[in-house]
Formats: sequence, structure tokens, C-alpha cells
Amino acid sequence: MVYRGKPGLGCALCRTRRLICDRRRPSCTQCLRINQECSGYRDPNVLRICDQTDETRVQGLLSYLPHLLSTNPSPALQATIKAAGLESMARINRRPELKRAAGEEYGRALIATNNALRDPVSAKSDSTLGAVILLGMYEWNACSGLMQGWSQHVRGATKLVELRGMEQLNSETGLELFTLVRLQNAISGVFKRSRRYKSAKITALTKLAQAKKDRNSQPIEVFYDILMELHDLSVEVDDAAVVDDSIGTLSILISKALHLDTDLRAWAMSLGPHWQYSVVDTHSNPKSRPHIPLHSDTYHMYKAVGVVSMWNHYRQTRIILHEMIRSMGLRLWGLQGTSECQQIVFDSIDTIKQMTDDLCASVPYHFVSGEVTFPAVIRLLWPLFVAGDCAGAEPATKEWIIQTLELIGNTTGIQQGLGLAHMLRNGHTRNFIPGT
Repeated sequence: MVYRGKPGLGCALCRTRRLICDRRRPSCTQCLRINQECSGYRDPNVLRICDQTDETRVQGLLSYLPHLLSTNPSPALQATIKAAGLESMARINRRPELKRAAGEEYGRALIATNNALRDPVSAKSDSTLGAVILLGMYEWNACSGLMQGWSQHVRGATKLVELRGMEQLNSETGLELFTLVRLQNAISGVFKRSRRYKSAKITALTKLAQAKKDRNSQPIEVFYDILMELHDLSVEVDDAAVVDDSIGTLSILISKALHLDTDLRAWAMSLGPHWQYSVVDTHSNPKSRPHIPLHSDTYHMYKAVGVVSMWNHYRQTRIILHEMIRSMGLRLWGLQGTSECQQIVFDSIDTIKQMTDDLCASVPYHFVSGEVTFPAVIRLLWPLFVAGDCAGAEPATKEWIIQTLELIGNTTGIQQGLGLAHMLRNGHTRNFIPGT
């Protein structure tokens, strides 16, 4: 058990800026003064001493940092951490001088990372790979575009993983970094339809890594395999939309997509107790209602950031898959006009809604389980955007997602949250859905 300190009960903005919050209703004085929407106040009943046993098994996004900083604090890693921290502080506190300092540190980080990459020894170090991953996180933090900068850093990290070879899998940190890069590469491949992840080196390293993983990590490996199948199917769907949109081709692709969805549902049903979450019903238990906007009367509580992240990867994946099925089903319905095609479309719409509702129900966990942190929320942004941008998104749900992205952007300084919210508000086109 670990005590995480006396929890602050003020609104998110006052906690982030370390201001005294008078907790007035409906808005505190500090938020009124700067014309900012007040997020509400945290419930002390849900802020308590936490058991971190499971949390150490399924680590957060940046859990490798403490080890690297204590064993190999390279100039590249230190400069990248400073740049990311200053960027967040600059945006939260609206301090232009911190913004300039963040840019200067980012420049130093790029120079130091390039110098490390030129050296045959340091290029293979955990610290250099960690710096490259963090540079990608900086792009998420500082930029409002979709994922171009992040994808470039993922490609760079993948090349490093190939260069590092088998030796990287001999340490816990190296194994964790490899797993993170490989998963990011698979996700990037689905959205960008890049073929880089299918290299023979990555395949060989994956087999070695899987042999070293414990039982709790096995679901990640299975999910990775499903992501690769989704990538291959996405390429087929894109190609068919250009050269062969016939009844026969659409029927085959829909069948493949439905089979893949069966695999995803089987994956979710196979998860052990460590990966399960609880559902909090605020209607029957009003005291459990957190002081943040809810999408419905229920929300989820998870055992660790890594657990909620995997569930949201799953939900995002099924949303993308069923957007593909819905789109192909509509085209097939137009060609055939059968009730079976109609039912396929309706079933996909229902699945998209269910996955979106579950994804929205996961949001309060990031607020009531502790401070809103960069590692926790950065993996929440893209699934929320995908859910809000899908064709079947209900107007009220889309607006809730936009407001949540804005809340995250304003409380953490992550520019990507504000950028994604802006794109949803202005009617972004769903170019990440294969075949559309």
C-alpha cells in the first residue's frame, strides 16, 4: 500500500496552477476571474490510499523513465524531459517565456539525440530509445495537427529497435521499450497503412520477446497480433475501394472483418481478473458521483493506467473495424438491397455506439483516481477523437467528447487535446477509416 499525499479538493485548474480554490458553486472565483469553465470539485471519498500491486505489473506509459534517469541520464533524455515539462507548464500557466524555454530545450534535445544516434554504442542504448519515444510525446503535447510528427518518431523508434537486436530483450527496461514501440508501430500502421512493422527483424524479435513475457502480459501479445491482421485487412479494403468495389469483393471483405471482430470479442472475454474493471452506478449511489461532467449515470474504475489503456485500444479498434463494415455494408446494400446487408449496417452502428459509450465511461477514472497526468491522458486523446469523428456519433456524445478534449488540453497543457477538439468542432473528415 502507498499513500500518495493529501489530495487537493479544488477544481482541476486551481490544482494544476497551485491556486487556492474557494470551491464556490457553480464556479470557483479563480475560474470566473479568467472566464474559464470550472471543472467542479473532487470527491474526497474516492481519493484514498491505493494498492499499487497490480499497477506495477501493468505499467504506465513512462514507467521506464525513473530507471533510465537513475542509471543512464543521457543529455538527450534529460533535454527531452525538460522540453516536454516546460511545454505543459507554458500552456497551463499561459507563460510565453516558458514556451520559448521549451522550444530551446527541444532544440537541444534534437541535437543531443542526433549526436547519440551517430555513435554506434549510444545509438543502441535504452536512454537514446527512451529519448526518441519522448520526442514523439512532445509532438503530441506541442502540436495541434493529427499524427504526422508522432508517426515520424514512431518510425525512427522502430528503426532503433531493429538496430538494437536481441540484447535489448535481456533487461526489463529494454523489454518494456520494445513492447511499447512495437504496439505504437502497429497502431500507426493501422491508421497510416504503412508496411514497416512487417520487417523480418521485428517478427524475429517479437517471438523472442513473447517467450520472456509473464502471463499478465499475454493479452498484449494477442492484441498485437489482431492489430496486424486489421492492418492487412485495411490495406485490402483501401485497394478494393479504388479498383474493385464489386458485390463479390465487398462480401468477402465484410466476412473477413466480421471474423476479425469475433477474435476481438473473444480476446476481451478471455481477459483474467487482473484486467477487469468495475462499473460505478451513480444513479443508485449518488455519493459515488464524481465532480466532473459524466456522459451517463455510470462510469468505470480500473486497476491501473495500463489496463484502461488496453481497453480503450480495444474499443477504438472495434470502432474503426465497424466503421469499415458499416461503410462496405452500405455500398453492398446499394448493390443488392437485401435485408442481410441492412442488418449488418444496423449491427455495426449498435457496436460503434456501445464502444463509444464504454470509452466515454472510462474518462472519469483518469480524474478521480488521482491527478490528471500526461502519461495517463495522452493515450485517451486519440480513442476519444476516433469515437467523436465516426459517422454514427450522436450530436450530444460528440459535444461531450469535444468538451472533454478541451478540458484535458486546458488542465494538462497538451495541445493535441485542443487541436483534436477544434477539428471535431469544424467537421473533420474521417480519412483514417479504410475504404472511405
